[in-house]
Amino acid sequence: MQEKDIKNKINKLQVFLKKFLISTKVKNKNINIWHKDIETKILPFAVSGKSMRGLLVILSSGKEDSNSLKLASALELLHTAFLIHDDIMDQDEKRRGLDSIYNQYAKEIPKKDLHYGISQAISMGDILFFLTFTLLNKIEHKNKEKLVSFFVNEVVRVGFGQMQDVFIGSYAKNPDLDTIIDIHRYKTARYSISLPLVLGYYLNDKDFDQKILNQIILAGEYLGIAFQMKDDDLGIWGQTESTGKGVLKDVNKNKKTAIKFLLLKEVNKKEKVFIDNIFGKENLSKNDIYNLFQLLEKYNIQKKHNEIISEYNKKAAQITKKLPKHYQEILFFIQNFNDKRVK
Repeated sequence: MQEKDIKNKINKLQVFLKKFLISTKVKNKNINIWHKDIETKILPFAVSGKSMRGLLVILSSGKEDSNSLKLASALELLHTAFLIHDDIMDQDEKRRGLDSIYNQYAKEIPKKDLHYGISQAISMGDILFFLTFTLLNKIEHKNKEKLVSFFVNEVVRVGFGQMQDVFIGSYAKNPDLDTIIDIHRYKTARYSISLPLVLGYYLNDKDFDQKILNQIILAGEYLGIAFQMKDDDLGIWGQTESTGKGVLKDVNKNKKTAIKFLLLKEVNKKEKVFIDNIFGKENLSKNDIYNLFQLLEKYNIQKKHNEIISEYNKKAAQITKKLPKHYQEILFFIQNFNDKRVK
């Protein structure tokens, strides 16, 4: 796939999404002053990301028509809503190099009122959920009922995956690797890769084949797990300038990632005490950070983590080679993109 062609598709998607958001703002201008935030806060936030999920809908469908752009935009709006609420739960003040939405609202009030910011951001996220289904309702296609049903079922999985993630994050016991992978599977993997590919499949007007659909879902699931694990890697070894958010936030928030699991599996009792003390610590000292990276290097944690990522890439590749050429190209594009990304 040519980089120029990919950029053109993303540009068309973002132009369509901008028009929809501006029209939504205009349509609601007589309600109260908050309609303006659709343009001033949500629009720049929504188009500042990779637009990967929307792009995959377009690539999978093989079209850039009205239905594909509506569906791609709906998925990007849904993702924006999820991020708004996710930042509240994780207490992240930055996202995509910008202030998170709740933080933007909080700063508008004297002395930075976090409760106000959170309340406004939750409301705006809720609005975006309903705008997502407004776009879905506008789709005109013979497979509309199937794609909407699949869309809804996958979104429900995300909700349960998020609840499990919050529970594991708050619960003292460190989970095993299978539990961590399951959270990745339902919170991120299927929703980020499998869902957009299946939605596009429903739009591409080719003969429906449930076997192919199941293989697309599974390959997407494996690549999505690798995608999330790469995010976790960048959360430790990435650069703030690239990721758009603070590096080591997963340590500050005591995220129960595969990286932490692998480290705890290797350390001795004294080192474990150190790990237990710094994970969940909001303000890490230079000495904390130095010692953490010494342990990560001592036990080759990044290498071991990358080996797990490679395993999921291989699982995806084994399925991918059995799929139609169109989906082989898309799935290999995803893997290549994930391997090279720095944010």
